[in-house]
Amino acid sequence: MEPTVEARIDIRSVDLIFSSSYYLRLLAGGALPTQQDLDFTAGFEAALPWSVVVAGHAGVQWDFSSDLEYPWALSVRSLIGDALEVGASGGYRVERTRLNQLWEWEPLLAVGAVGTAALTNNSVWYARADARWTGVAGLSLRSEIEFKVESAALDLQPYDTVADEFPYLQRQLMSLTPSVQGAWQPSPVWQFEAGWRGHFIERIAVEPSGVLEGAVRFSERSGVFRADLEVVSELYPEPNVPWLGLSGTVTAGEGVEVVIELSDLLAPLMDAGRPVHGSQVTLDYPFIEPGFVATIFTRITL
Repeated sequence: MEPTVEARIDIRSVDLIFSSSYYLRLLAGGALPTQQDLDFTAGFEAALPWSVVVAGHAGVQWDFSSDLEYPWALSVRSLIGDALEVGASGGYRVERTRLNQLWEWEPLLAVGAVGTAALTNNSVWYARADARWTGVAGLSLRSEIEFKVESAALDLQPYDTVADEFPYLQRQLMSLTPSVQGAWQPSPVWQFEAGWRGHFIERIAVEPSGVLEGAVRFSERSGVFRADLEVVSELYPEPNVPWLGLSGTVTAGEGVEVVIELSDLLAPLMDAGRPVHGSQVTLDYPFIEPGFVATIFTRITL
């Protein structure tokens, strides 16, 4: 449960923002300790001359089982000419540990297991900079770099065959993650995309050192038919097979679309299957993805 309330006051070119939220995690039967916290935040957003926007907030977060935390953030964005937008931000935030997100990532995570330390919130110091450029001939480019220091990053440990679960550690982690994405739309019906994301300094055991992505998108002028071809290649010391997906959408009538999706087309080339974690299927990380899947469904919008 996570109710949130926010109030905003507009004073000319400045917005004053006040918010509060309460977080409660309570499992039936007491399988895990109850976790709850409460936060209050005050912030502002100001539009300055020369297309500059400055924003910031500061507050206090009270975890009922630990000390007070004081998250804050400051950011500035600017539009330079008609084509370039740049921004920078930094601060200190507290990331709530949500079980639904952890179990979606790994359903066999040993949360609440005997001998496993209780999960804690992750406190993060961060600094980020980004730029977006929109050029001629349908070209656009976006780049971003973030440096952060986490107090309790979740690091997955090798699979425990006796307990049938993945142990984990929460540890301090320092990371640098740059990324670049580019797009080219040579005509109204075609668009080509490519991108790269890197992970430097430190990373968790099953995380790749980088990811390459690409896409080709087609949209028929009348909008009746659309198709997307996407490829994702995770970079590990060992070679691996990229993920390839193809989808098509046909508009059958007003508010009615028929969608066909072909997922992981190259999975049959992998003898052991595509691993859920890491680059190869091993005794430490033995589980695989579903592999090649064909899906057809109807999407209705009322």
